[in-house]
Amino acid sequence: MFDRMPADQAANRRNVFAVLRRLFRWAVSRGDIDRSPMEGMETPKAVKPRERWLSDSELARVWVQAPECHRCFGPIVRLLIATGQRREEIGGLHWHELSRSEREMRLSGDRTKNGEPTTIPLNDLVISELDTVAGGEKWPSRGRVFPTATGAAFTAYHKGKTKLDKLMAAVLCRLGASTTLGEH
Repeated sequence: MFDRMPADQAANRRNVFAVLRRLFRWAVSRGDIDRSPMEGMETPKAVKPRERWLSDSELARVWVQAPECHRCFGPIVRLLIATGQRREEIGGLHWHELSRSEREMRLSGDRTKNGEPTTIPLNDLVISELDTVAGGEKWPSRGRVFPTATGAAFTAYHKGKTKLDKLMAAVLCRLGASTTLGEH
């Protein structure tokens, strides 16, 4: 399985490698297998950090186009832009983590990358976007902010990004620009 993963998916290859190594170490510790098939395999190289960020004008175009992609994807992208938080922190939001009156988002340690609880102030853009999602200024007190039709967490990021790329390309064509957003 690992060998069949595309070479251009370096981050995924590294993550799968780590999970498989842990799994096989666990199987050895239980006595299920004598030795790990991962033994002797080199850990894939770390992914090089990105060297490019979206410009203010690109962010503005993304802000305008994102809501055309999906009822969850658009607001998630807008909140990512307006808060600077991570995708899973925003995509996994529950209404009880938000306070309109205190203008805060409170995430427990199990919801943050560093494992520490954090409080994020909510600016006017975020409040306005959440008002739109909630259908008014009274926010629900429970449930997911971005549920799918089945109530599960939103996961169609690739599909949303593909549609956003198409919309952005159309905008750039209309503007006569020769650059694209690329992979971000």
